[in-house]
Parts: sequence; structure tokens; C-alpha cells
Amino acid sequence: MGIIQEEYEEDGLLVVMIMLDGTPADAAALAEEAKLSIPVLVDPQQKAFDRWDPQLRTPDTAFIKPGMEVHMTGATWHPALIEEVLGLEIGRAHV
Repeated sequence: MGIIQEEYEEDGLLVVMIMLDGTPADAAALAEEAKLSIPVLVDPQQKAFDRWDPQLRTPDTAFIKPGMEVHMTGATWHPALIEEVLGLEIGRAHV
């Protein structure tokens, strides 16, 4: 996901991993162990999931448009979808 983040960061994309349990220290250890280049949010009270995926399906993907509008959940990441969410010309870049 770091490659996707790097490709679209200037366009406003932010990729975040959300853990449903654990502590910030657990998240930091996971990020270090897995060499993640994206932020890891700990959400034990499931506030993020309640907002974007109230059915709590995991693992899941939510595409949140600027303004915090949910574009779609449960989708597979691919360049055309990312470009659609960001309001970019479809096919302008390839990851």
C-alpha cells in the first residue's frame, strides 16, 4: 500500500490501517515489523468502523472522499478506482 500512497499522495490520498484492538505500542510494533509506510490507527471503541462500516466486516476497505464522504466500502484497490475517488482523470497514472 505504500506504493499506492506514494503514487497518489500529492493528489490527496491517505492510506491508513485501522486495528480494532491493541495499543498504540502494538500498532507501532506492527508497523515496524511489517515495514509499513502508512499510519496505523488503533480503534478499540470501533468509532471509525461505526462511521464507515457499521456491519464491522474485517478485513475491509473504505474509500473516503475529501470531506469525509464514504465513496464505497468492500472494494479492491486499483488505480482507476483511486483516481475516481480523488476526482482525477482515469488512467493518468499506473501503479
